[in-house]
Amino acid sequence: FLLEERHYPVDFGYQTEYKYSINISIPKGYQVHELPKNQSVQLGDKIVVFKFFQQEGADQIALTFNLSLNSSHIKVEDYQGLKDIFKHVTDVQNNSLVVLKKI
Repeated sequence: FLLEERHYPVDFGYQTEYKYSINISIPKGYQVHELPKNQSVQLGDKIVVFKFFQQEGADQIALTFNLSLNSSHIKVEDYQGLKDIFKHVTDVQNNSLVVLKKI
C-alpha cells in the first residue's frame, strides 16, 4: 500500500484470517522485564480487524496475533484506513519485543 491515494477498490479476492500464537517458556533465573502492549484496531464496521495481545503466566508468556480481513473488497474511501492498519500491523511485527532480565 504505497500509493498516496487510490482511485479503485482494493480486491483481496476472498475473506481471510491470519492467526499466529507463540508460547515462550521463561527460563529459571529470569523474569519478565518488558512485554509488548495489547493492541486492537479496526477499519469501519469490522471490515478489517487487527488484535495483538499478550498473557503472562508464572513461567510462560503467550503472544497472539490476529488479522481478519472480513471483506474481500475494500472501498476507495477506506483506502487510507486500510493503509494505516497495515502500517500498524507491520510496526507490531517488527517492534514487539519480549525482554527478560536475569534475577
